[in-house]
Amino acid sequence: MMRDFAQNPDSVHRMQAIINVGEFASKNNTVALMNRLVNDENFDVRYTAYSYLCSNNDPSIIRTVISDDFFIDQVISAGQKIIYTSRKQQPGIVLFGAPVDCEKGIYIESQDGNIIINSEPADERVSILRKHPVTGGLMGPLKCSTRVADIIKLLGDPPSPKDDKKRPGLGVPYSEIVVMLKNMVDKGAVNASFVLGPIE
Repeated sequence: MMRDFAQNPDSVHRMQAIINVGEFASKNNTVALMNRLVNDENFDVRYTAYSYLCSNNDPSIIRTVISDDFFIDQVISAGQKIIYTSRKQQPGIVLFGAPVDCEKGIYIESQDGNIIINSEPADERVSILRKHPVTGGLMGPLKCSTRVADIIKLLGDPPSPKDDKKRPGLGVPYSEIVVMLKNMVDKGAVNASFVLGPIE
């Protein structure tokens, strides 16, 4: 009965039913339901399902921690591709419908002109350049795949990693990455919706 309410888009009890399953059902039953609901057309349903999949360590969520500062969660799911950015608790970016790719042949510049992401129509990779906020010197250009997760990682990773085996990044703060992602969506560089999470 509870599962029926949870899957019924017309039910006024739907969200409460989803929460009840997430909180009180067995792990197997919870994960099975949430793996279906994470494909839903309703974003609140998708996000709630994602949250319960996270709390149950489901392998459909691929997490990457960037410089101990924020995380990227790639949610393997059907449905519309959505970039969600958190503004409370631990900062994080959730990519629904992973993998999420940017288009080819793009030129995106930050509002202050300090970051440029571009590629030619025939390129398989994007080029990212950053002007150092203190010295004004140019960092890059560095190249990476068209995957949005890889672009975020390159932007956020530190310029001088402690581990020599890791490639350097551009050290862009989380708040600037969020603005850059919205800019990419607004200008059609990424075929996805952008959702900015609540402050509280």
